[in-house]
Amino acid sequence: MVSRPQHVMGDIVKHLKTVLLWVLALFIALVMIQQGFAKFSPDGRWARSFATWGYPVWFRVLVGAIETGGGALLLVPPLATYAAVALVTIMLGAAGTLLLDGRVVDAATPVAYGVVLLWIAWERRAQRVRHRPRAP
Repeated sequence: MVSRPQHVMGDIVKHLKTVLLWVLALFIALVMIQQGFAKFSPDGRWARSFATWGYPVWFRVLVGAIETGGGALLLVPPLATYAAVALVTIMLGAAGTLLLDGRVVDAATPVAYGVVLLWIAWERRAQRVRHRPRAP
């Protein structure tokens, strides 16, 4: 049998974990939405960077759309796992691009976001939307 103080501590830890999950999801959502929208501008810093790296315009727009949509969907628990996995994919590409560009230290930022996104995906996995077969 669990004693009362252990039960209370377990509830506090669970509550703090939930708060941390929401705070980190909100922070990353805001960053992704802001950076995603910035990639839609044909005259901005991202347009110049993607061109320098040799990526086509459509790819910059696609990355922006995934970041914007994924950022918003991080805040919808049943879809957060899928959004986080999509954003991890973008962060892996960002880190790889920065490494190939010789910006080793800068690659740490998308890697850090990726680690947090993996944690969000893991924590939200039980709440995700799943296909349910129709009843006969």
